[in-house]
Amino acid sequence: MTYKYDGFGMERLEMKKIHLPIIIEIDEDGYYIVTCPLFKGCHSYGETIDEALENIKEVIEMCLEETKNFLIYNQGLSIVI
Repeated sequence: MTYKYDGFGMERLEMKKIHLPIIIEIDEDGYYIVTCPLFKGCHSYGETIDEALENIKEVIEMCLEETKNFLIYNQGLSIVI
């Protein structure tokens, strides 16, 4: 269970799982390069596959937040993720 502090009290957040495509490649130095093709510039890397996957999760969260903010600002839409 995840909680968020809203300045007045704790609010329960429901976390939803989404499945996104990712591409994993190995570069010439042996690092794993991970890309989520749904978002422009959504790339990360790691020395192991597990590290690369943890890193891309953080980048995907930033891309989702940026997309949410863009839509709210430019179109007045409310998105629940």
